[in-house]
Amino acid sequence: MNRKQRRQAVKQATTGFQPGAGADPGAAVHSVLAAAARHHQAGRFSEAEALYRQFLQARPNHPKALHLLGVLAHQTGRHEAAIELIGKAIAVNDAEPAYHNHFGEAHRALGRFDEAIAHYRRALALQPRDAGTHYNLANALKGQGKLEEAVREYRRALKIQPDFAGAHNNLANMLMEQGKADEAISHYRRALAAKPDDATTHKNLANAFFSQSKFDDAIAHYRQALNILPNNAEIHHNLGEALRQKGELEDAVASFQQAVAIRVDYPEALYNLGRTLKAQEKLEEAMTALRQALAVKPDFVTAHYELGACLSEQDRDEEAIESYRQALATKPDLTEAHASIGRCLQNLGRIAEATESYHQALAIKPDMARAHAGIGRCLQIMGRFEEAEEWFRQTLALDPDGVGAYLGSVSGQKFTSADEEIAHLKGFLNDKDLRPAQHIGANFGLAKIFDDLGRYDEAFTHYRVANELAYKDINYDVEGDERRVDGLISAFTKEFLEKRASLGVASELPVFIIGMPRSGTTLVEQIIASHSQAFGAGELTEINRMVRTLPKTLDTTTPYPECATLIDREAARRLAAGYLEHLRGFSSDADRITDKAPGNFNSIGLIALMLPKARIIHCRRDPMDTCLSCYFQNFRSALNFAYDLRDLGLHYRQYQKLMQHWRSASPVPMLEVSYEELVSNQEKGSREIIDFCGLEWDDRCLAFHELERPVQTASLWQVRQPIYTSSVGRWRHYEKYLGPLKESLGLTET
Repeated sequence: MNRKQRRQAVKQATTGFQPGAGADPGAAVHSVLAAAARHHQAGRFSEAEALYRQFLQARPNHPKALHLLGVLAHQTGRHEAAIELIGKAIAVNDAEPAYHNHFGEAHRALGRFDEAIAHYRRALALQPRDAGTHYNLANALKGQGKLEEAVREYRRALKIQPDFAGAHNNLANMLMEQGKADEAISHYRRALAAKPDDATTHKNLANAFFSQSKFDDAIAHYRQALNILPNNAEIHHNLGEALRQKGELEDAVASFQQAVAIRVDYPEALYNLGRTLKAQEKLEEAMTALRQALAVKPDFVTAHYELGACLSEQDRDEEAIESYRQALATKPDLTEAHASIGRCLQNLGRIAEATESYHQALAIKPDMARAHAGIGRCLQIMGRFEEAEEWFRQTLALDPDGVGAYLGSVSGQKFTSADEEIAHLKGFLNDKDLRPAQHIGANFGLAKIFDDLGRYDEAFTHYRVANELAYKDINYDVEGDERRVDGLISAFTKEFLEKRASLGVASELPVFIIGMPRSGTTLVEQIIASHSQAFGAGELTEINRMVRTLPKTLDTTTPYPECATLIDREAARRLAAGYLEHLRGFSSDADRITDKAPGNFNSIGLIALMLPKARIIHCRRDPMDTCLSCYFQNFRSALNFAYDLRDLGLHYRQYQKLMQHWRSASPVPMLEVSYEELVSNQEKGSREIIDFCGLEWDDRCLAFHELERPVQTASLWQVRQPIYTSSVGRWRHYEKYLGPLKESLGLTET
């Protein structure tokens, strides 16, 4: 019984108490009871209770006074006292239906549904057509889980009183639980027709529309509810969810923030705020919200999972794994967490552990296509292409529309004929429901096959479509790139680096292999990694992370690279120690460990401050071949300059400018390796590389393609093959399409 219904019941129960009324003599005594009733109706409970008790001192067994004092006790949360008082009234007069109804309400408030139901039924036996008692009985039956019986009682209440707003609302709630949303919506509407200003019913109707994905209708009713109850955190949260589902992310964030402002310990609102900020790529803000949610609710599984996803997007895979494992601590069968751990371990080069995580996901959900594809990818990374192919086939059997698995299969082989594969990929392109990323991937896959087959015009058509589709979501700022390079050159001058040449740690462990993507960095690393005293760690993200977090590390608001002036001996050695510890996580005994993240060419200044005795190998390749190979690779938005031929040329020139600066300014030893010279004279080039690394020659470096180690790169198939020269001058197959690239590289004749 809600507050309004209780007021109505009190009014009905107290009506007629006037001085001299009733069977008891004594106008003064009855005047006291009448005054108590007036206070009760007005909500002045303490005054009413004092007068009821005064009346009962004179008439201790007066059933109406006992009943009313019991109703007051129930209204003020003293349900045991209410049961005692109303029970005494019933002992005197068992034939009054209101006594039994209110006695039932007091029992229901204490969760004693059997007793409540018995007294509701007694009240209805005395007064069958009382809508309120049918309503209360329905509420008790619902509390017992007897949903069908509850629905019948709500319907009986409405048959007696068709405009009973509360009965319509509660019946609608029951219908929602039964999956009957359309009928529920009809009853919510009738409840609002009877009581238009009921915020709860507006909220419930909005929830019903939300369940049907009718987000505009849901948003409208959440907002009407908030017009009535502007400080209701739950409604603000639900409005935020509807806005998020509709894609109105800014408004959704505002709603979630309002919910949290009202109720700071609202974990669901904090969680949804976090994942909405994540969708806006505001990862730091997202993680703050998710961590706040977890501070309130430490076992919040999905918040742990989303935090892991944010960390993974920032290449903080170790931390991401910890968050995923926190989710698994509460929900061990969360297959997505097992698969996501597999992906993070794969990124870290821990392929055996990654494979095990994917298998753990499959132990719970054997038909999980994502885990099958993950194992296939791990096998490819290990060079076990035939086994990988079988796992990709299983993936496609589980998910025939799985473009990713099909592309994984395509990337792991060289085609000499491919009619079936071409037909399959073209079938993907004809699918109207194909997501943009899948459409891009399918075009890259087709282009790769046509390139293998020497059908260069068809290949370029699909490469162009793939890149144009990807470019829609890319924003390469040419001027910004130029400012960034100029900023690095200004910050890390030769004089600046010479003065700080002894700040860091003089370790010879790291070998940085840098250059443009697709310039031969994987080949060089494979040669070094084949040496018995070296370990190839792959494309590490640690330097990039250190650059990104350097202002925070130095406790300054000055951005990078300007904040590099604040690096003193202590800071340089602390940074170096952290990086060396990261390397040692890959091998505890290697004399040299390679980091072949090509983009580290941007960070040579920081490397020089930390590790002045490290070695840098700069891989160079013909600019046209390099840029075209980038254009032919699906980097999945990772490189914003790689989807337009003109942008590629302009970025390449900025890279050249920066490398020219490092050659003159950096004190760190650097070896220039020409891809073309290396593949034309493998032994000569390999010996120069090994000698530069300060290692004795090892014949295994000539058989690099036989080395069983994880290789995570676009060249994972090629690096398993002996040296070949077919990629030299590859751009000439596509020369007629490359005018914009030549022009931006400055290679056209004037």
